[in-house]
Amino acid sequence: MSPGIPRANAREMVAFSGYAPGTIVGKTDQRRLNYVVDDRRALRFPVDVGRAGVKTRTEVIAGGAANNPMGAAALTMRGGEYAIHGTNRPASIGGFVS
Repeated sequence: MSPGIPRANAREMVAFSGYAPGTIVGKTDQRRLNYVVDDRRALRFPVDVGRAGVKTRTEVIAGGAANNPMGAAALTMRGGEYAIHGTNRPASIGGFVS
């Protein structure tokens, strides 16, 4: 973990403006994802961020399998550059991963 950025434990409602409701805004440097709920608030979630320069695995693990930390499905964004997904390892959320 980077100094000065604590590991987040849960979602929280935060002041957030400048985006339309329903917009998802990722802040990779803060390891946070914001879901805009109205013109002045967002739900903020802790997220993991891939480490720069680390190639992803080519091994395929079945969705929902006990050894699959990504859960059953992923929402890809920006042409597959980013993916939002669940996890069966919630204690790992908020760090840098590959």
